[in-house]
Amino acid sequence: MNQDNRKINEAKKIIKLAIEDYDAFLKLINTYTPEKKTEVINWLRNALKFVDKQQNNKKHE
Repeated sequence: MNQDNRKINEAKKIIKLAIEDYDAFLKLINTYTPEKKTEVINWLRNALKFVDKQQNNKKHE
């Protein structure tokens, strides 16, 4: 469970960086291994899908 919390905190930090400073986000993920980079991009993609779904649900209320 502790490792899950670390992953969640890391994902939140990286997603926040992508929102606030996309250039810094790109520089950071370019330092990662290909596997880690894929994982981080998936986090961001999933976060964007979630936000999009939430916005679509609000439109249909």
